[in-house]
Amino acid sequence: MAGHSPRRYPPRRTAAWPQQRVPPYSRHVVARLRSLPVSLKGGTKDAFRRRRSVRVNPHDIVAELTRVAEQLHLAADPSETAGEAVDYTRRQLGADHAGITLIRAGGRLETVAPTDAVVEQADHFQYELNEGPCHDSAWQGRTLVAQDLAAETRWPAWAPKAVELGLGSALGVELMNKSADRRLGSVNLYWERPRTFSGEEVELAHLLSRHAAMALVASLNSQGLRLAMEGRKRIGQAQGILMERYGVDEDRAFAILRRYSQDHNIKLRDLAEQLATTLQLPEQPTGGPVRPAGT
Repeated sequence: MAGHSPRRYPPRRTAAWPQQRVPPYSRHVVARLRSLPVSLKGGTKDAFRRRRSVRVNPHDIVAELTRVAEQLHLAADPSETAGEAVDYTRRQLGADHAGITLIRAGGRLETVAPTDAVVEQADHFQYELNEGPCHDSAWQGRTLVAQDLAAETRWPAWAPKAVELGLGSALGVELMNKSADRRLGSVNLYWERPRTFSGEEVELAHLLSRHAAMALVASLNSQGLRLAMEGRKRIGQAQGILMERYGVDEDRAFAILRRYSQDHNIKLRDLAEQLATTLQLPEQPTGGPVRPAGT
């Protein structure tokens, strides 16, 4: 038909063309996606194409999920990874607004990659009130569905504020590093109208969230390694400055940095950064510069 590309099928398998094996890590994904109804497989906008047959080629599904995973892992940093995950998940589930809640050091919750100010405000109310589908999903490590926020009773303080923001329903999907049994936060999805969530939609949200979690963990680990390497480089530069200025050896220079860091409650990396930038140690509270013992 004019304007339509012919459907492409994989070549017929022969003795010289052995059956392709599904990667082991994807088998559970394939099994779960095979159980989804055809309407959902074909209905997710650009992930799974419509098919006339009930049977879906698992290799097509694996290829799509692999493409998504590669796209997430190619992101330059955790914030870009989160942005890619949010955008893809929002489009596949048809949400009006989306974002990610991350659990930071000290138990602080932070919204990253929000699609708009509505997400930031809705999430902020949850953090402030200590309740809501995304807040609870992040801390409890489970999916929470709110089909009609105007009638919601589980979060009596937050739900009315969400309705005032123009939201009708919400879905909080746990974001977990299951291999380390570590809670990362939640994927937050909001719709402007009340709606019913099918089990298949929630299942798809779980799969996408799992991919997002794996990509975020890899990105955060990569960022941590990069920061650690940069920190060591700065500390080495700071040691060199002290060695030249005070005529001490490398070990003594490091001992000076460590002592000052501990005495003045300054992170070693920050102290090294300041020394490398200003070429001198910060002054003591009395106003005099730090001077190594014996110099």
